[in-house]
Amino acid sequence: LSYGVSTWSWANPFDEAGGFGGYAILAPQNLSKAKTSLLDEITKIASGNATDKELQHAKDAWIKDQDTSLSNDNYVVQMLANELYRNRTTAYTKQLREHIRAVTAADLERVAKKWFDAKRIIFVDAGDHSKAK
Repeated sequence: LSYGVSTWSWANPFDEAGGFGGYAILAPQNLSKAKTSLLDEITKIASGNATDKELQHAKDAWIKDQDTSLSNDNYVVQMLANELYRNRTTAYTKQLREHIRAVTAADLERVAKKWFDAKRIIFVDAGDHSKAK
């Protein structure tokens, strides 16, 4: 369906702002299917239909990504600078990892029901739509 896809989320340590985003690179004729798939996934999370296996995979991927990033000196310097700016230590990052590992499907459902609203998603389509079929 796509050539590449990525998602991310963020939370601001200084105020209550946060969010998530993502993108997909795809052929124009797949745009409608891609939007439907994204909305289906958000609905699945918000309705509590994400499986324990899917949640475990997501947590494992987050931990593995951070482990890989920690092998990069530039990442570590940036992480330490961010922690210093936020008046945190590496203990905070260690605790965050433990919190991520402890997230349950019920936690995911509770938060998603509160904050995920498919009607508030903004789609930006860029490309040559004349090639869509």
